[in-house]
Amino acid sequence: MDICIQNQYSDCNVSFPICSSTSFNTNSFGVGNELTNIPGCFGNSNELETVWMTFTTQTAGNIGFTIDPQSATDDDYDFILYRADNNNFCDDINTNGSIVSCNASSSTGASGSTGINTLISTGFTDNDPNPNSENPGAGNPYNHFVPTTAGDKYYLIIDNFNTSNIGFDISFSGTADLDCTILPLELTEFGGEKVKEQNLLHWATAREYNTSHFEIERSQDAMDFIKIGELKSGNKKLETQIYQYWDNEPQVGINYYRLKQVDLDGTFTYTKTIAIDNQGIITTFEIQKMYPNPAQNVINFVFTVPTSNSEIQVEIFDSNGKSVSKNTNTYQKGVQNFNQNVSSFSKGLYILRISNLKTGETLTEKFIKQ
Repeated sequence: MDICIQNQYSDCNVSFPICSSTSFNTNSFGVGNELTNIPGCFGNSNELETVWMTFTTQTAGNIGFTIDPQSATDDDYDFILYRADNNNFCDDINTNGSIVSCNASSSTGASGSTGINTLISTGFTDNDPNPNSENPGAGNPYNHFVPTTAGDKYYLIIDNFNTSNIGFDISFSGTADLDCTILPLELTEFGGEKVKEQNLLHWATAREYNTSHFEIERSQDAMDFIKIGELKSGNKKLETQIYQYWDNEPQVGINYYRLKQVDLDGTFTYTKTIAIDNQGIITTFEIQKMYPNPAQNVINFVFTVPTSNSEIQVEIFDSNGKSVSKNTNTYQKGVQNFNQNVSSFSKGLYILRISNLKTGETLTEKFIKQ
């Protein structure tokens, strides 16, 4: 595999996933967006021109690699290999992992290779207290093989002390196999919130490999989900992608959402489930309140309109079915308040009728004039 790199691999959280020997045809141009605190055999030196990569072992055994500079005279590569303790390694590399091998020996040119290879390391004995750490200025560019178990995840930071921007090759050795199963997508955030009468869902990815699309699913019980929408994947392998989706018609009560991440070959995975509380959201045409009842001077009606630009007619009939008041207006979606002066009405029973002239829906309610 040949990779052309710049600063996009220069931070832990955008480490390049590898599972085989790889050529990096250019080195990074700096330290990325964050200067990482990298104690250990680097001594007092911080990042200069760094490349972060990550790999996982598929089988137990030992792992080794060789870093060969592509420049014949210019480069002095150093490295630190971390074993991650959990999935939050990049949040704090000094707490969530440990250094298992580190080499900052000084060497350049054709003999400037470094890495982990017991077969060609020299100067160590079986009783050496730390055969996997060479400090700046040390003479041995190779450390002993690192024992590993299946499923161990590693992060490797490679730094060019001479900052030439010239690339390097890395080749793996040892008895352990690396896991080449690359997840199609790394989701870094998924959330949502109620915005007026709608729900806004948003999510972000750090990298996408052969991802086809996202299906947005909703449920009212967090068990039975239905598809309500779909967004095509940006399929940007190493760029942060931000997505958003508006649910324009959420259900009354708590709405549960999840994403179905679909790969190009049809395989898929589900995200976690999130919940948005939509208590009180308007989805029906109904009379919510009528007061005071009985009424003497004014009667007030509160009703809901579920869609905007609705033509609503409010009409009042006496007990004989005669229309005594009629009012027609265009209402927007929401809770509507209407009041009618009834001081001139005769005492008795009246019927309120509210009609949606666009949908044909009709609501009726009775009140008494004292």
